[in-house]
Amino acid sequence: MLWLAPGLPPSSTLIDDMVALALVLSVLSWVLLAFFLVLVARFVLSLIVMFAPQWHPKGPLLLFFELIYSITDPLLKPLRRILPPIGAGGVRIDLSMLMLFVIVSVAMSINSTALRSL
Repeated sequence: MLWLAPGLPPSSTLIDDMVALALVLSVLSWVLLAFFLVLVARFVLSLIVMFAPQWHPKGPLLLFFELIYSITDPLLKPLRRILPPIGAGGVRIDLSMLMLFVIVSVAMSINSTALRSL
């Protein structure tokens, strides 16, 4: 139970605010986890496209590709302007994907720490 000072009863407004904050942080935690999993799916799809360039998805798989790309592109495109892919021989390394993984991981860690501290 949360006490403001020795001998004083807890403030119900403060407790309500903390419950609301915990709820917001919990929802944010789930959203970050879902985005992280979509980002992993995007990485796997980019590997498939890289190793089988002649293959093109069709039907429901094309819809899945489009969904994954439409979720991740709004964050990857601005990062690509800042960190363009590096060319090494015939291979291009996309550092923006790695940077987004790091950013989302750090955000998940900060959110988890904030949630545990409540």
